[in-house]
Amino acid sequence: MCPGPSEAMAVTLEGDAGRPILALLQELREGYAAPEFQAAVQELNRRGLDRVPHLCQLSPIAAAVQNPAFARHGYEQGHAGIRQMKADVVAAKARGERHIARLARELQRLLG
Repeated sequence: MCPGPSEAMAVTLEGDAGRPILALLQELREGYAAPEFQAAVQELNRRGLDRVPHLCQLSPIAAAVQNPAFARHGYEQGHAGIRQMKADVVAAKARGERHIARLARELQRLLG
């Protein structure tokens, strides 16, 4: 038997471990789209660094947005939270939740 509407909504909005992946991604989008965040990313992109140095300098900029959001949504902070988030995005994609996949791509774009 198919789940009722409220049960289906709970499955759609949460990651495999019950974390609210949609709410997290929406909060990250808001933070990443903020003018001061985008200015920092653009400045970093202007430097033309190779991939590893670029990621090393982007990491603390992104963490300023990510860590508070991770804490509010039940994710670990730092790289562990990023891995959890990515796993939840993959699980949502596997369930056919294209809106999650689109939102994840938008976050990648906002990160430069």
